[in-house]
Amino acid sequence: MVENNFLNNYNIMKTELVKHKVNRAYNSIGSNIFLEFGDSKEVVFKNGRKTTLKEWSIWIANASWKITKNKVYIVGSGDPRDSIQLYIQNLIGKQFERMEFTSQFLDAQFDFTDGYQLTTFFNQMNENQWTIFFPDQTDIGVDCSTQESIKNTQIESNQFKLAKTYTTQDQIQAGQSIKKITWDTTEQPTIHFENNSIFSLKKTAWRLEKNLNYIFGCLEQDLEKEKKTLNQLIGMKLNRINHRSNLLDMRFEFEKGYILEAFACCAP
Repeated sequence: MVENNFLNNYNIMKTELVKHKVNRAYNSIGSNIFLEFGDSKEVVFKNGRKTTLKEWSIWIANASWKITKNKVYIVGSGDPRDSIQLYIQNLIGKQFERMEFTSQFLDAQFDFTDGYQLTTFFNQMNENQWTIFFPDQTDIGVDCSTQESIKNTQIESNQFKLAKTYTTQDQIQAGQSIKKITWDTTEQPTIHFENNSIFSLKKTAWRLEKNLNYIFGCLEQDLEKEKKTLNQLIGMKLNRINHRSNLLDMRFEFEKGYILEAFACCAP
């Protein structure tokens, strides 16, 4: 994360980027996407190499993400690359309206005209969760590559009023404990509660926290560690389930400070 002037640059972005519409959108490597705004300009790097860039760019890199319209799912980072490239074109011509943060990890919510929204979700220890490039070649972004950088991100988040995105509380499962966790043939986990209700984490990105500290996320791609980490929840009593209306995003709050958050990022 850019430590100096993060808040100042964020405020500049809020007042300047709203003047622009998305005029280019593309998928680069993996599920990385770029949204570009403004006029083209030639940039000369320190090594002498030249390239042409737009004035403003939003780069979603190592975070999970999804695009919705009026809270209806359009496309996400877990979808095939051809679908990603096709559906992010829906943002062409849409004007940037606002950016808000939704968690202590600076998960970001970018709003555009006509009800379009791009949301990010941190669930992998890696740098460049998202980055915004400014016309003067400065940038702001989130680095969650180490526990220290994650702590710095959490400290940075204290400067902002976090948007409240979970609006519905489901008390039906409150008081239930996890009986077991199983993995299917595609190595996707399913949570089994003692009343025989289940919740599958398939087609979601997820992360586990304890006492506000990041423990593990599904993009870490370490199945042995994943199983060992999630199995810590067996026997834990569920205090509350929150979810985002229409978006299939769930937040499970357990005793002893455990929080499991699931983020839908694949076509239903």
